[in-house]
Amino acid sequence: MKIGIIGAGAIARRGHLPAYRTIPEIEIVGIADLDLSLAEKVADEFGITRYVPDCETLLEDNSIELVDICTPTQTHLDVIKTAADQGKHILVEKPLSVTLEDAVEIQKIIKANDINLCVVHNWRYAPSVGRVAKRISGGYLGNIVTIHGLGLTSFPSSWTLNTWLYHQGGVLYDFGPHMIDMILYMKNFSPVKTVYAAGGDFSHGNMDFINYAVITIEFEDGSIVTTDISWMTASVLKFILDVHGTAGNILLDIRNDSYSEVHGFSTPFNDIRYFFSKMWRIGNGVLSGSYFNGANIYYKPLILDFINAVKGNGEIPITVDHAVMTNAVLEAAKLSILENRPVSYSKLVGED
Repeated sequence: MKIGIIGAGAIARRGHLPAYRTIPEIEIVGIADLDLSLAEKVADEFGITRYVPDCETLLEDNSIELVDICTPTQTHLDVIKTAADQGKHILVEKPLSVTLEDAVEIQKIIKANDINLCVVHNWRYAPSVGRVAKRISGGYLGNIVTIHGLGLTSFPSSWTLNTWLYHQGGVLYDFGPHMIDMILYMKNFSPVKTVYAAGGDFSHGNMDFINYAVITIEFEDGSIVTTDISWMTASVLKFILDVHGTAGNILLDIRNDSYSEVHGFSTPFNDIRYFFSKMWRIGNGVLSGSYFNGANIYYKPLILDFINAVKGNGEIPITVDHAVMTNAVLEAAKLSILENRPVSYSKLVGED
């Protein structure tokens, strides 16, 4: 399959392009970036023969079947429009957009052009995530009552010098999409009733964007989720879900790809077993070097699944409908922080 890359920034260089390099059936036809010198540098690094300064020029190539969009989120709608007009299938970095309005517009574009779109939520491909999702859907925890999430990460300056992430939504649209997608995935994207969030700018106006938030999500089935998302409290990533059901509890450490499942009373043996299981996974990751690549190691299986879906051999890993729901929860959280009120999900998305 022939692919065109839009955007030559850090996420393309560190995540997408190294994954494509390990997939023999993929040919990167060209790469586009407004910074032509950067496009040239990345093209040379990854053996790409063509580099251009804009997506329109690249997408004139009729041989390109799939477009991989690695540009800032604020540009996604325009780039997706251009790709869809050319009939290209689309892989796009998370989040789908920074507004629900744009997300819905993208949803309409994809359906009107009868093309496939997948959003990159690569943390879903951590093996422990798949195992826990199967345990939950299989009823081993009974009915889910509460989920407590922890998504603590450092400021984007730790991995990029670009400033486009420092808009009003801030951390909500940086690590927030991973957390909200993971929560909705564990809940099988069941209907949301109300979203309430507190937080904002912990520097009291010096930064002027949301850099920490605690979000409460109430689902129509009565279950409740709380999650802490922040740039302010950690220099090392913490990505944890503590899932409580009527028949058991699972503590899922997504960053360290490990989980503990308890039914009834927890004993010291549960803690010991979880500790050694977690250390074994971390140790193997450290020795192999994969631990230090974080979620980058999950790009390849996601890309392969999407390519197979495009060929008609499977389902799209993260659909545009699911991505729109994630965007809706994020927008509800932002509105709740800015207006200090709970937000009705159905009213926000126009279902009422």
